Amino acid sequence: MSETISVLYLNSAQANTKDLTKAKASFVMDPPLVMPGNCKLKVTCTQFSFTNWFLNVSAALANNHFVISDNIGGGHTFTLVIPDGSYNVTDLSNAINVAGINAGLVDGLVQLVPDFSTNKVLFKISVANYQISFPAGTMYALLGTNLAQLIPAGGFTAAAYNELAPLVANFNSVLNVYLHTSLSNNAVFSGKQSNVIASIIPVASVGSIQIYEPPNLIMVDAHELVSASISTINIYLTDQNNNSLYLTDDFSSTILIQRVADPISYDTAKRPQPF
Repeated sequence: MSETISVLYLNSAQANTKDLTKAKASFVMDPPLVMPGNCKLKVTCTQFSFTNWFLNVSAALANNHFVISDNIGGGHTFTLVIPDGSYNVTDLSNAINVAGINAGLVDGLVQLVPDFSTNKVLFKISVANYQISFPAGTMYALLGTNLAQLIPAGGFTAAAYNELAPLVANFNSVLNVYLHTSLSNNAVFSGKQSNVIASIIPVASVGSIQIYEPPNLIMVDAHELVSASISTINIYLTDQNNNSLYLTDDFSSTILIQRVADPISYDTAKRPQPF
């Protein structure tokens, strides 16, 4: 038997502080929530939602540059700034081409082609006298190249040139979205993640709302809340590797704090910590 003692609807749009570039929100409880003592407390998430639009190219991720140089007339270096977005290989290739045209480069100079047999990107340079480079701030990890790599490595192209990236591309790295909260220090996945109370595989189409509403609630121990006075609650989202997510819209969750019927004594020295 359990009793719900608090229902918390937490929407980042109403947060006291938030950072959507890291999918974090903080809420001040005024007055503080005072938790009972001599009992067992658990937290559970009944719903959380977010827009399935995780940017894989952005200024905040420091990967929105594409650099190409020529050796024509003394040489030039073009640092193309790619708009923030959630790209696949073809869309990114088109965005690079548009940025190149705007910078005065020939239409179709560089093309990115997905190689589905290897999950790598094929780089195609259409004419002689050009070279792609990947300094810091470029999308080298996304495209499966190495930092400071040159394409071609030996210098400028002598004619049309193709080269396959050395590494697997990393366009869709968000396989799971985890909801974390400062209300509990106990992970859903056997200590694999800290403070996780819900997980979902994002399957909604890009730009659509992804909603988590589990048919069976997962109850997570929150013994550190026993006898606590809660003045701040933090929630945040990460991917399956505990990396922060970059959101373009607000996110929300509904969290229950429940008291389990059987009294039990806990060490209450451990308190929730802010992120």
